[in-house]
Amino acid sequence: MLFCPFYKEIFRKERKNYYLEALLHEIRQKDISGKPSWIYLGGGTPNVLSIEDLKKIIITLQEKVKLTEIGIEVLPELINTDYISDLKSIGFKRISFGIQSLHENILKNNNRIYSNPDKIYELVEAAKKMISGST
Repeated sequence: MLFCPFYKEIFRKERKNYYLEALLHEIRQKDISGKPSWIYLGGGTPNVLSIEDLKKIIITLQEKVKLTEIGIEVLPELINTDYISDLKSIGFKRISFGIQSLHENILKNNNRIYSNPDKIYELVEAAKKMISGST
């Protein structure tokens, strides 16, 4: 069995755009208000969205609720330190990394992309600096 038992599709930009517009519409239509403890974008790989896409979501949420803590799950293969810095600039304060394994053969057997552990370490360090406020 492959690693992830959940429904998945091959990424297509036009479907991503359709999803994003539907999500923004749903947020605008819902009667929500208040100050949540925190918002977490995760499960799967929300970082297939661009920083601009994420910014649209955050701005739309901010029209409804006061956001103080925002977190995201990221797939290390799809980001770099600039992406982490950009996350901070739009209000993200927590990052979790979707690392299933650091063993290349296990990842290949599960149709996952291999990420060099040195790259992951660099990204984790950048995220730690972001959280501590020293970036």
